[in-house]
Amino acid sequence: MKKYTLLLFLFAFGFMSQAQDALTTELFDIDNIMKYKTEISLTDKQMEAIKAHYYEGNKKFTDAKWKLAEEKAKLDDMLSKSEVAIEEAMDQMYKVTQAESEVKLARLFTLLSIKNELKADQQVILKEMISDTDRKPFFITTDINNEKKVKFQISGSQSAGPTPLYIIKSKFGDYEINSEQLKTKVDPNNIESISVIKGKSAIAIYGTRGENGVIEITLKKEN
Repeated sequence: MKKYTLLLFLFAFGFMSQAQDALTTELFDIDNIMKYKTEISLTDKQMEAIKAHYYEGNKKFTDAKWKLAEEKAKLDDMLSKSEVAIEEAMDQMYKVTQAESEVKLARLFTLLSIKNELKADQQVILKEMISDTDRKPFFITTDINNEKKVKFQISGSQSAGPTPLYIIKSKFGDYEINSEQLKTKVDPNNIESISVIKGKSAIAIYGTRGENGVIEITLKKEN
């Protein structure tokens, strides 16, 4: 029985390794698509469709991460007790792993949707152009703790060089703020997530306003 279990584990590990390679090489991050958009002759229609998938997917991804944080906080509370209810803790750990899977599935769905907007020849060119340093691993780390806080620290002055575009995303819509408003108007405790968009991806989504990069700050739904 032990030998059978070991063989089954090795088979599963080998399958996961192959799957990880495919997830890394066969799917295309929006940053790499925008980096090589000229080489693949990306059309305006494709660009708009990819941007739509990105926005929709980012919302699902953020919602899933928020759920994961809640389940992880419950597990942390259980484990902090001097005597742990083992069965309850195991059940809660299952919920954490399920929530983690939802985070990964949300990202996978976005990447698959983006890939389907690309023609076969465009995908071939991308795979040839994208280097190992361009590729991002698919695995998502989930080191989430309810006690962690977000702290803004903006170095330098406005005259020191170009500054990024700051976008607040809330239930009332998206709006732009400057670095001073970021430090004085935004409560870090009300932030759900922060995304950084750079290079051609930022310009594709925000036009010339994003040429110095974009920082998207998503607020919690109740705020």
